[in-house]
Amino acid sequence: MPAKVRRHVSFSMTAWLLLVWLAVFGSLDWLVIVGGLLVAVGVQIVFPLPIMPNLWHVRPVSFIVLALRFLYDLLVAGVQVSWLVVSGHPHEDGIVKCPVRSDNPVYMTMVAAMTSMVPGTIVVEASRTEKALYLHVLDMKTHGGIEGVRKEVSAQEKRVLLAFAPSKVLRETGLARSRQGKESAV
Repeated sequence: MPAKVRRHVSFSMTAWLLLVWLAVFGSLDWLVIVGGLLVAVGVQIVFPLPIMPNLWHVRPVSFIVLALRFLYDLLVAGVQVSWLVVSGHPHEDGIVKCPVRSDNPVYMTMVAAMTSMVPGTIVVEASRTEKALYLHVLDMKTHGGIEGVRKEVSAQEKRVLLAFAPSKVLRETGLARSRQGKESAV
């Protein structure tokens, strides 16, 4: 395989695309696996992604915390929104500007996507220049008002960064851990 092609084909992206392929076909037949591998490599060659060094540093414990909290948020918000719909109680919705620590589009997208997947909230705008997400919130009271929404988004971004961001980004965003294990305010 030529060096230029090898540079755009990564093992992790190939594995991810193969998993998606297998999920779509729902089969572990050898022909499906081989076809999935060929398609995964072909997609990376035809549609190469830009190389982004030092973007990821997966921390397994922080990732588990992120995943469990996300599942908890989905469950609780789902129950709250369902009750709001079924009960017909009056509610106050609104748009809230939530500042974020990082203007990196990858981390902002992850936070925006995870926030939008939680019932009752949806990101209507993400502004890198303002370092902010604008959310439409269905029921402000259940989120603790404007400050409650901002705290929720800030906590979600913190979990995303702690799970995936390299140490340099954690230092830049004030989330780097000191030797005592406490957050430093860099």
